[in-house]
Amino acid sequence: MPKIRLELDRMESYALLVATECLRQLFCEEDGGIPLVASIRPGAANREYTELGVTFTSFDDVRSLKVRVFAGDLWPKEGQVFLKADEPNFNDLHFDFRLEGNPANPQVHFTSLSNKSG
Repeated sequence: MPKIRLELDRMESYALLVATECLRQLFCEEDGGIPLVASIRPGAANREYTELGVTFTSFDDVRSLKVRVFAGDLWPKEGQVFLKADEPNFNDLHFDFRLEGNPANPQVHFTSLSNKSG
């Protein structure tokens, strides 16, 4: 499998950190595995937010997340993670999060979970 070479700005790095932590907490802690990044898709970036799409593989699973980190100079940062998967139980889930602590090495805290399926 080819390695991914990353050159991300700070907001994209925060988004990747959040995506990895979300997958680790949801799916990998039970299995003891580490999610492997399969692809990264830069999304919208403006004064309000930065988006990053990330696809992970873990054993025989593939998970795709879209992470939106709200922009601005305020710390701690806040944002949302949108989880898309084939399983009906996980369609349209989204998590709110906060990045807290040292901005150079932040901790991810998930603050809520919502199911947006109709």
